[in-house]
Amino acid sequence: MNRERVDAGLERGILAAVLALLVFAPLALGAVRSTEFVVVQALTVVTLVLWAVRLWIQKDMALLWPPVAWGVVAFVVLAVVRYRQADIEYVAREELLRIAVYAALFLVVVNNLHRVEGPQAIVLALILVATGLSFYAGYQFFTGSRTVWQLLRPEQFLKRGSGTFFNPNHLAGFLELILPLALSFTLMSRLGHATRVLTGYCALVILAGVGFTVSRGGWIATVLGVLLFFAVLATRRGYRIAALSFFLLVAGVGGLLVTNAQHAQQRFESMVAGGKLDDIRFQLWKPTIQMWRDHFWLGVGPAHFDHRFPEYRPPFIQARPDRAHNDYLNLLADWGVVGAALALTVWILLFAGVARTWKLVQRGRTESSAQHGTRSAIVLGTTIGLITLLLHAVTDFNFHIPANALVATTLAALVVGLARYSGEQYWWPCAPPARVALTLALVAVVAWLGATGLRRWREDSLLARALQPRPGDNSLALLEQAHAVEPHNYETTYQLGEISRRSGVESRNEAQVTAALTWFDRSLAANPCYVYAAIGRGMSLDWLGRNDEAASSFAQAARLDPEGHYTLAHRGWHQLQLGNEARARELFEASNARQFNPIATAYLELLRERATVRP
Repeated sequence: MNRERVDAGLERGILAAVLALLVFAPLALGAVRSTEFVVVQALTVVTLVLWAVRLWIQKDMALLWPPVAWGVVAFVVLAVVRYRQADIEYVAREELLRIAVYAALFLVVVNNLHRVEGPQAIVLALILVATGLSFYAGYQFFTGSRTVWQLLRPEQFLKRGSGTFFNPNHLAGFLELILPLALSFTLMSRLGHATRVLTGYCALVILAGVGFTVSRGGWIATVLGVLLFFAVLATRRGYRIAALSFFLLVAGVGGLLVTNAQHAQQRFESMVAGGKLDDIRFQLWKPTIQMWRDHFWLGVGPAHFDHRFPEYRPPFIQARPDRAHNDYLNLLADWGVVGAALALTVWILLFAGVARTWKLVQRGRTESSAQHGTRSAIVLGTTIGLITLLLHAVTDFNFHIPANALVATTLAALVVGLARYSGEQYWWPCAPPARVALTLALVAVVAWLGATGLRRWREDSLLARALQPRPGDNSLALLEQAHAVEPHNYETTYQLGEISRRSGVESRNEAQVTAALTWFDRSLAANPCYVYAAIGRGMSLDWLGRNDEAASSFAQAARLDPEGHYTLAHRGWHQLQLGNEARARELFEASNARQFNPIATAYLELLRERATVRP
């Protein structure tokens, strides 16, 4: 067996899987839904399997382990510990899966993609994807299209380009990562002239794509990133004229976009209303800070922000925020000071390694000029792209979008992997016992990712059928099957409870309503913060005549979401069942004051009718 040929084939297989993953995730709505992330998970498993085989093909195998790798592993360990302590196991597990995939991808790329052709192929593929998404964003911007792959986008994103992402801000995050690489490959690489002309054209299209998103945070971060890129390039004598020429071209395109984007000007003007910042995301930050202060050291739990937010909700914010719209505050809220300090350490180690690598590639004159130029382009483009994304993170949550996190992780790993040229200090020789241990670790991760991915795929398939049943399908039976596959999904148990409650109320069947209580209890056990389950439980108990127990459930709902219009409306409904019409009216009016809604409106009308009928 020709070991070198087999090893090269395995490396190409890993490269193909990584490329497939990086291309698929942005095109699949950013891989934010579990349905698409399962595919990312499967491709990650493929890379790990190929790496495990490669461990035994190479004769003199060594592990590349720069300092930042310790930080990555340490954060994974923290994620495992916090998962075990989490209030909502299902949510924490999903977050742990994402973190594990990012960490696995990072280590795979660092240790396997060592030929210059691999990183070059990845960067060029990402540039082409970014260019295609920019064209799509332009189409959405000019036509007012509300669809992404035939799926409707929210109405507030009308006249804004989002490409294959739902949120234009997330497309801006993806494009601002790639734009500096397109610029650096155009001006610094030693690729052929035709290729560099193509990447230069792509850079201008990507810049226009950022413009089409009308993302204020994306625009500001991109401008700062581009200025930093050209400032660094201006310090290098051989690139000054080319850098100045291209900068003027980029500035011209950017200026043209800004002066002709009336919608963008209106968005910036609306942000500064009455002489002060006026944007819903800024109003989210105060309750987020309070949430962190209440859970200072370890935070509320992995991805728990959205579930704990109702406790801290201001009256004027009634929608689910999902994230804090500030990755740094979100990090503090979810992970506390410990997690934030560990994440900061990872970034410090990463940029310290980048600084060493930058010096290394500047000294790399003994290698071919083509390789030297391409490596310099990758280091500078990646560094500026990551800095730009970090700037944008002040006003958005791009690091929580899998496609953007995967791209950032891969690009960082490509730069970190260049530490292999700095000598033997980061190489760990792997004797047979070490290979066995590493192989067992990889097998364990593969087994876990594979099993959880398969279970999630089965659950998603059943839930999709329950949501849109085919002829002959029984939605209740499908939900029960989904619950059997994944008993910790609190939304499934809530839906089962709500179906049973409504069916029992309509048919006057006490057994069905009593059965609903069991499902609501399971939902609350899986997610103690789930106010809908507490409300459903209280409504069931009221209908069964167990009003004292119902009062306890509605009190729980009031603790979980004291300012939510939905909670206030149902608390009013409970008071109506008790005959306390005055208190019910107060709660219905409070509900409508927070957000006008049909529940409170209908019962207020009912109370008015009763008042007019009485003598």
